[in-house]
Amino acid sequence: MYLYTLLKLNDRTMKKQIILLAIAAISIAFFSCTKDEVEEAAASVTTASMSATVNDTTWTSITRVTKKFHTPESFVITGTSTDQRILVITIRGIEKGTYTTSVQLEDPSAQVGGAWRANSANYFSKAGTVEITKLDTVNKKISGTFNFDLISQTDLDGFKVELGKFDNLSYTESDSSSEN
Repeated sequence: MYLYTLLKLNDRTMKKQIILLAIAAISIAFFSCTKDEVEEAAASVTTASMSATVNDTTWTSITRVTKKFHTPESFVITGTSTDQRILVITIRGIEKGTYTTSVQLEDPSAQVGGAWRANSANYFSKAGTVEITKLDTVNKKISGTFNFDLISQTDLDGFKVELGKFDNLSYTESDSSSEN
């Protein structure tokens, strides 16, 4: 009950912040890839994977784009399934370890965010965890697990993304998340 009251009190601010984070993450993921990055990602298709249980249904990505940024230090992982359902994970941090989210994005503990797009509906994380379990900085590969509770402006009950896993994702690097 306390969380529901907190969400209601901070509803407008939270929605604005979550929407801005999601738009930024999706924009970065989709518009910052060069031809070399796409070719490099294509080379890892056979060994890389990303999947989760979304709203009690198995979701598996067929394409994955992962970018490591130096300013701010972060990873953005985007997966798209055959039915065009998109999951974007933004992690504020570039080390192995566990990252969690908070209701307030200004909160220093808000180190991770998730966004889900399906059938023109957008959902954003109100809580979640991502654990980077393997990070190979020489071969630029990342693996880990994730889970999120997602909500939208019209569906505050939302749903869960559970048993999420990304394995052996190749990543490219960029100096700034504001580059296009």
